[in-house]
Amino acid sequence: MENKSKVDFEVLISTMNRTSLDFLYYMFQHNDLSKTRVLIINQTIKGKELMSTLENVRVFNVLDKGISKSRNLAIANAVGEICLIADDDEVFVKGFKEVVLNTFHENKKVTLVRFKIETFEGDPFKNYSKLDTKKINVLDILSTSSIEVAFKRREVVNKKIIFNERFGLGAEFKMGEEQLFLNKIKESGLNMIYKADTIAFHNKMSTINKTTVKDKYLAQGAVCYKLFPKTMWFWIVLKLFFDLKQNKLKFKQINKAIQYSKQGKNKLLNLSN
Repeated sequence: MENKSKVDFEVLISTMNRTSLDFLYYMFQHNDLSKTRVLIINQTIKGKELMSTLENVRVFNVLDKGISKSRNLAIANAVGEICLIADDDEVFVKGFKEVVLNTFHENKKVTLVRFKIETFEGDPFKNYSKLDTKKINVLDILSTSSIEVAFKRREVVNKKIIFNERFGLGAEFKMGEEQLFLNKIKESGLNMIYKADTIAFHNKMSTINKTTVKDKYLAQGAVCYKLFPKTMWFWIVLKLFFDLKQNKLKFKQINKAIQYSKQGKNKLLNLSN
């Protein structure tokens, strides 16, 4: 039987304008930080770099912006066989590393696993299935956040799969990078599953919740067109339905949301020319 302890693991953290590692101790407050390899991509300005004196923590300071650029730099420079994507405002549950490694050990043919996130109040961060699933479908892809995801780096790199740098905070479209990343994995024939185990806590109010209707649907139009060029409007209508049902959109905003979706599609086409 394969020894799980030999499976290498690394946490890939994207952050901005950090000059102290204090946030890292906050993230690992329920775990022993010294036992986990960490790679931090700190997007900052000259003269305000983040330094690490910890043997297990590497830092790349870059004078650049964009969450997808940060994720790609982390993937390119990671050394862990299994990588967990993270943001700087989450807290890992006790034993999260073992949960991730055990899942990959039990599912050797899987490239990517989606896990659960909870709020600090102990509620689900979003609507999750209570049961594990052996396949991530299109609806799962559309609802996945980066911080829920762990993957086998070598398999992703070998397929030349990266985050689309036109999507995500700091880019032309402020969201949608996770969906395009997971879809690339799916198109490459690699296996993805969902594991109904919680790995971290995060504030209920996320970046997505703070995104304006305009920014959200500009991105939705571009993402849906890129993923489903022939059935884009079916998926936009489905998104409208779910947002209305979850009180994320008001009826009076529907027409604007449709207009923004069309603008997002056209903007993507113009950028591609």
